[in-house]
Amino acid sequence: MKEKIKKEKESYPRLKKLISEDNVLLLVHKKYKGFHKLLIYCLCGISFGYFKRAYKMGKVILELNHLDIRIGMPTPWQKIFSAESQEDTKNNTAEMISENSEIKEKIRKLPVTPWEVVKRIPEIPKVMRWSRKKHLWVSGPEFFGLHHFYIDKDLKHAVIFLKADFTAHVFIGSAVCAEEWRKYDKEQNILFSQTSIHGGLEWKIYQDMVLYRGKALGPKDRSGEPYSGRVVKVEDFNEDINDEWIVSKIEELYQEKK
Repeated sequence: MKEKIKKEKESYPRLKKLISEDNVLLLVHKKYKGFHKLLIYCLCGISFGYFKRAYKMGKVILELNHLDIRIGMPTPWQKIFSAESQEDTKNNTAEMISENSEIKEKIRKLPVTPWEVVKRIPEIPKVMRWSRKKHLWVSGPEFFGLHHFYIDKDLKHAVIFLKADFTAHVFIGSAVCAEEWRKYDKEQNILFSQTSIHGGLEWKIYQDMVLYRGKALGPKDRSGEPYSGRVVKVEDFNEDINDEWIVSKIEELYQEKK
């Protein structure tokens, strides 16, 4: 028994390496959402014991990225390393595909993997200190385009999205999520304001990117995959975020675009 546990522990770093390289994907059960899901990713990356329990309980399964083959209990996770097992699984999968007469389109490689998120967890306190009194230009995801993150000295966050019709969407919140969503018309009058948006839009800011997830964005093809935007410019920001500032800033940003 001790020898078996020893071998499993020795295989665990190899599995994490395969996951970090996207050769194997760690998928969390769909019933876990938001930060609960992120917590499972984190603990699986930190603790062999937690990963083993989560796998046994069905909280997580593994998928071979290039083969699109899923492995979960009762199949031991160590089968990932068996070429013979992979070949058998490929044959079984081919039979299933022929029965369904449909072949899944090959899914593109993740731009930001859950394990990349896990690896960045230790950076969060440092980045939070760095982000105080900053204005970030963020490009992406595609449907967001270029938008602006403002963080004041109290870590109050405002995200401003300018639209082609000269309206603006503004999300106001904390270091982790939006707490209010406003839409302004082209005269900077509020068209609507919604404060009950729990889980609507969450973000994680890093020095080179911002990760987004939430109900307002919809799910991605892969479990745990966030949307991402690239930080393209950073400026100091020494103002306080309030209602008057938001109106004046929207007007200023539109003037800069002209």
